[in-house]
Formats: sequence, C-alpha cells, structure tokens
Amino acid sequence: MLTEWILDDSQWGDEKLAENEQILMQGVFARFKEQNAQLCAYLKELEPSGVVNAAVFKALERFDDELSRGSADEQLRETVASV
Repeated sequence: MLTEWILDDSQWGDEKLAENEQILMQGVFARFKEQNAQLCAYLKELEPSGVVNAAVFKALERFDDELSRGSADEQLRETVASV
C-alpha cells in the first residue's frame, strides 16, 4: 500500500504535494527512524553476548542518516532531486 501510494503520480501533484510530503516525512520516515532506534537498542543489549556483528551499528546509523539528511550517494541525490 505504501509503495502504491508513493508510486502513484496523481498523489504528488501540486495540490497534494505539501500534505503528502508532511505525511511521508513526519509519518513514514519518523516511524522508520523510531523502529531503527528500537532495533539498535535491542542489539546493544545483545552485543555483550557476542551474537551481534558490530558492523550492523554502522549500517543502522547510515540508514538513519539517509532518512534524516538525504543520501550520501551523489548519484542518488541527483536522481531524487530531478524527480
């Protein structure tokens, strides 16, 4: 359902753009960030047991950065900007 909404061009016209951008940023992305933080907290609790690959924390941090600040990948930034 989320993918369909995002890919539906009629949802992203001038009349709906501001509202949908707010839903996306404050709803969807905020939920991803919340779940990411929760997962990180759970993994930190498990870390002393040795079952957590420490590289996962960098990946979770990068995911959070992507949601917060945009992509670090210049080509992806350019593609998103052109859309």
